[in-house]
Amino acid sequence: MDEALILDNVLITSPIRLELNVNLPTGYNVLIGRSGVGKTTMLEYIAGLVAHERGRVVINGRDVTSIGPEGRRVGYVPQDYALFPHLTVKDNIEFSLRIGGMPASKRQKRSSELAGYLGLSNLMDRKPSTLSAGQKQRVALARALSPEPSLLLLDEPSSAVDGMRREKVWALLKNVQREMDISVLHVTHDLQEAYALADNLLVLEDGMILQHGPPTRVLRKPLNRKVAELTGVYNVFSANIEGGKLRWGDSVVMANSGEEGDVFFCIRPEDIQLIRPDIPSRHENIFEGVVREIMQRGAITRLIIHLATGEDIVMDVPVHRFERMGIREGTKTKISLKKESIHVWKEK
Repeated sequence: MDEALILDNVLITSPIRLELNVNLPTGYNVLIGRSGVGKTTMLEYIAGLVAHERGRVVINGRDVTSIGPEGRRVGYVPQDYALFPHLTVKDNIEFSLRIGGMPASKRQKRSSELAGYLGLSNLMDRKPSTLSAGQKQRVALARALSPEPSLLLLDEPSSAVDGMRREKVWALLKNVQREMDISVLHVTHDLQEAYALADNLLVLEDGMILQHGPPTRVLRKPLNRKVAELTGVYNVFSANIEGGKLRWGDSVVMANSGEEGDVFFCIRPEDIQLIRPDIPSRHENIFEGVVREIMQRGAITRLIIHLATGEDIVMDVPVHRFERMGIREGTKTKISLKKESIHVWKEK
């Protein structure tokens, strides 16, 4: 697969320290991480808005390290959209084209095409102050796309949009990436958003990319405890392997692992199975526990179960199954940890 972006031996110390060595494939890349770890700084560096101490940035095979923002062919949608309040929607969309010297007739054609595609045609004479958050977002996106960039940077693009409209925004962004055949680097703190959009998922922490790759691999096989926690695993435990047996306290857990010695293992909440305690079961890795807490999360019910091992474990159960089993806080129950869903690693 072609590389959309290469960050080679990059060191940034202002406004936050980042050390970046990563090659991003073409497609939809999503960057997640805690607040304040440098996600926005990374985007600003790629866009040419933040200086660096060393390293280089290559976009679609072109080294742009010494080129200013205007020459990088990068579209950037900041979190606050940064629309020019005194300009109309039309003039905002055409701003970079006018600065670049594009003739008026071509500017008009390009802005009309984007306005039609993004549903802005009836808003072209309005000012940003009269627009909704969703409309402002689409104007900012049109402005970023107007010069036909080779890379689109999106900083928390749906943070100002609430409820069901967020999923419409996700569908729009994915369609833009596919239909315009443009590579995207999208920053978010929302795991659901990341999973919905990413072809390639990146985890930023401690100023570095800790792991990146297809979402299923990052989610199912985190490289370390920090990645597991940042990707919503929740269930991370220390254990020991002797002679191929994973020992968790006084229990032996069946798992696929070639490790030996002190290890960590994890299992995602959705991969834990709830078992009726009064019915014999052939499931593997069965543990008894008591339901400590119940949280409704739309179509999913989240349970926190206190196990006889002394550990708490988080699991997600479809609402229909939860209701059928008649579980309440304080209910005794059994769970099964699927062998193939347990990931084991040694911390480096």
